[in-house]
Amino acid sequence: MRRMVLLLLLVPQFCFAAGDQQWHIGWLLGAVNSKVNDPSGSTNTNTTTLWKDIVVQYDLSRDNRLFAIVDGYSYKLAATPDLIGQSVSHTGGTLSLQHQLRVSRTFKPWFGIGAGFANESFAPRYTVTSTGFLLNHYSDRTASGPLAIANATAQWRFISDTELGVHLQYEHGFNGLSNTFLFSLMLSY
Repeated sequence: MRRMVLLLLLVPQFCFAAGDQQWHIGWLLGAVNSKVNDPSGSTNTNTTTLWKDIVVQYDLSRDNRLFAIVDGYSYKLAATPDLIGQSVSHTGGTLSLQHQLRVSRTFKPWFGIGAGFANESFAPRYTVTSTGFLLNHYSDRTASGPLAIANATAQWRFISDTELGVHLQYEHGFNGLSNTFLFSLMLSY
């Protein structure tokens, strides 16, 4: 994972040095709401913060671009007699093709669809009695697989070549992965 992050940080720097302004890199700061698709039963949803996710944008034309995110986060779900509690660790990446819709001179949001890949681990998995004692224990599990995504981004010029924006993204996980909704502020240059 560290090598991928380093590569994503170095590639845009090389392109900027060559005078090519098609590459942009940025960071996300926000929240993600996740619903685990657990094969053993129902779970709660959870909202956790994002603060170290990397965004890379590559302009294909004036109104089309590739938009990639590399992310990683973890959270805990509370257990009840009917809901499985567990700790979830997520690492993944998404790539989408975004198209810009020119609503006005100052508001030009981007809308996109795409795919991704994620790896999630779920451990320990358990239910508890109404008094807090262990009711059932389930074996730990790991899920890896594809994601289908839809997203929307709005950005505005901030300082010099820096842009500040809002990014919304829905990720639908397959093969036992979580479904997530991401809301974040984005800073890119």
